[in-house]
Parts: sequence; structure tokens; C-alpha cells
Amino acid sequence: MIRQSIAALVIALTLSAVPGPRSDSQGPVVSQQTGATAPPVVELSFSVADSEGHAINNVSASDVSITDGDEPPRPVVALKSESSLPLRLVLLVDNSGSTRKNGDVIHKDLLGLADFAKTSLRAEDRAAVITFAEDIFMDQDFTSETGKLEKAIHSIRDGVGGTALSDALVASTHHLARRTQAEARSVQRAIILITDGEDNNSKTRLSDAIRTIQSSSVPVFGVKTSSHTRNGEEYMRTTTTETGGLLFDSQKPQQMAETFNRIAELLRTRYIATYSPGVGGGSFRRFDVRINGHGAAMVVAASGHQVP
Repeated sequence: MIRQSIAALVIALTLSAVPGPRSDSQGPVVSQQTGATAPPVVELSFSVADSEGHAINNVSASDVSITDGDEPPRPVVALKSESSLPLRLVLLVDNSGSTRKNGDVIHKDLLGLADFAKTSLRAEDRAAVITFAEDIFMDQDFTSETGKLEKAIHSIRDGVGGTALSDALVASTHHLARRTQAEARSVQRAIILITDGEDNNSKTRLSDAIRTIQSSSVPVFGVKTSSHTRNGEEYMRTTTTETGGLLFDSQKPQQMAETFNRIAELLRTRYIATYSPGVGGGSFRRFDVRINGHGAAMVVAASGHQVP
């Protein structure tokens, strides 16, 4: 198998301005109502999980409360649910030396990932395998052929040099957004990241990487290897929380396969809430979605969006 470097996707990563939301993205979509003083209307995409991470699929508009910026909670005008969405996934694996400093610590995670690719991806799904250490490589571009994905995962070997984690996240986001541009509203896109969270070789700051990911509405779901440090865990928790994903612990292969299955279940089921964000547009706005009447329900959504 020929590994293709995707370092070219990381051109000008960095201190340049982070792009705003695209009209073809799957995440917050803003439209202008008629009338000179009418506020914009936002469509916000999110998933809801129970305390064990399983999707909740019976939420109604009256259950949802959205706080946008410093505004009081905004009423939800409409709530649409979608299920059985086709997936477009980047399986992003850290194969730098730090993930293996205590032995082959990510081996069980890769076994779980390979089992997930084999048993849980459907014919309409597509996934790509990207690995990174100091450099970033495309081990397998988007495909529905699970055999090719398994082969790519089982072929992952130790990388060379440092760890360019933020660069890898941005490169993966750009590749995912470009390859799914025409179908972004009809599929669910995500990055599944396996890493210890250490980054010592990126040109991109974490804050800039997060804004790039948010602008493309791509949630990052993380699995922290058993070699992670406190700083690495903080990196991963910040990334997953800000982009609308979740963070999981490394476990035995069979348990890891179940973790990946829960991620897929969440991604296949989403809600789209329509609401008015009120005054103060023209900037990045943080929001908070809360669900009432469903016990300890957990909302899986990005932390903010751009309002024109």
C-alpha cells in the first residue's frame, strides 16, 4: 500500500484568518428573514445522548432551550430530527513515538477500530485513514470497502520525529470538507481521533485549529491512549468539547469497538433546531443547548457559531 503525504493540505495553516461558515456546511446555517429589522434565523445541529453515551431520539421542540451569547434563552421555532444518516469519517491515528513510550499502547485501540470498520460501517458510509507523527499521511482515502480500511489500520507502523497534532486535525478537516462539499447537508461528518494529546511539532495553534474545525462543523471524537499525560488530556478535552464531540478512555479491543459503535449511533441521529439568535450578530457567538425532561441527557454540539 502506498502512503500518500497530505502535508500540502496544511499550507498556510496558522496565523491567517480562520474561514467563516460555508453555506454548504452541515452545521449552523444562517438565513435572513424578510424585513429590514428582522433578525437572522439559525439552524443548529446537535445530538442528544443518555448517561452511557447512547443516542436519545424522542426529543421535542418544547424540550430544547438554547442560550445564545449573553442573551436570555431563545425559543425554538422548529425542531427536525434525522436518523440513519450516512457517515463520512476520518479515522485519525497518532503513530508518534510518544503513544508507544510504554510499549505498543495503541494496539488495542487499533484492533477495536478495525473491528468497528469491519462490522459497523454500512454500504452507504465512507471512511478514510490518516496517520500522523511529525508528518501527516493518507493511509487510505475515503472508501466504503471495509477490507481496505482494515488493511490500512492493521498496516499502521511507528512514525518518525515529533507530533503535529493540530496540523493533522486541520489537514483532516480540510480534506473531509473538500471531499464531502456536495453532500454535506445529507451526511454526518466527523473525525475519530486516537492520540495521547501531545503536540510538539505543529505550526498551528490549538485555538486556530478549533476555529477551523468549528467553521466546517466537523465534530471530533477522541480516544485517549493509556500513555496520555495531564496536558494531553486537557488538549483532547478542549478539542472534543469545543467542536461538539466526546472524549473516551482507551479500553480493551472489544470495549473499544463498542465505544466506536456508540459514536456512530450518535452521529447517525441528529436534531436541527431553528431559532433566532437575537441582537449582536457579526461575530462568533457561544451557545448552550439544554434538554429538559430526559433525565441526565447530554447534548453533543459545538460550542459556538458565526452570526452575520
